Amino acid sequence: MTALCRLILSAIFALAALGGLEHPKTFMRSVGDYQLLPPGLVPLAGATLPGVEALAALVLLLAVFRVPETPGRWRAAVEGSELIVTGLLVVYTVGIASALLRGFQLDCGCFDFLGEHLPFYKPSKATWWTVVRDLVMMVPGVWLVSRQRWAGAGDR
Repeated sequence: MTALCRLILSAIFALAALGGLEHPKTFMRSVGDYQLLPPGLVPLAGATLPGVEALAALVLLLAVFRVPETPGRWRAAVEGSELIVTGLLVVYTVGIASALLRGFQLDCGCFDFLGEHLPFYKPSKATWWTVVRDLVMMVPGVWLVSRQRWAGAGDR
């Protein structure tokens, strides 16, 4: 189950990162459209988020093919990546819900670039279904993070 959850999250975040890396200006504009950050922080967030997503996705993908109980720094990197992607999903979900509650009509900015590569995929405006989608995508991360928490409780 752990490997499957990591694989799912790795795929989600690799695809999300590709869009930001492929079209950084568009991604930065999407970050600004949410109006959650001070304008001075938008370029920093727009420039760093795709890299963080890509690195976390890579660590999770590599963890699928390694022994799950690898000790030391590698284990910390994997558990940190699980926490990061779950936290980002929480932040993204809250951000989309906040924008919708404020009446904003905006693109999610997550997987829009897929429309360029997949003819059947049509990017659309963020809706409450986008929030539901993100909540569903959050399930593997919540499971991984809660597994960490309960495993760590026995160590005390």
